[in-house]
Amino acid sequence: MSILDIFGSPYGKKLVKKEIKALLVLSQKQPLTVDKLCREIDDKHYIIVKRLAVKGLIEFKDNALVAPLRLVYLSEKGKEVVKVLSIIGGEVLEKQ
Repeated sequence: MSILDIFGSPYGKKLVKKEIKALLVLSQKQPLTVDKLCREIDDKHYIIVKRLAVKGLIEFKDNALVAPLRLVYLSEKGKEVVKVLSIIGGEVLEKQ
């Protein structure tokens, strides 16, 4: 599986960038509520969150303190993708 297989998007690079940004934000700040993640990546209609969930890269859990707020976590598959993105990022920095 390649990054393009995961992030290939008929909608263009903007959505792909936001998907990657969401994964990177979650890798540093999880768990987040769905609303907070969407604000972090400027996803007003939850499109990116839905796409990541369909791809199996994030998981939802109910917040025990405030039931309507769903928490978002990286799934195991999402953690693996973040590792690959980190490796790619390191290789790009080394070449500069």
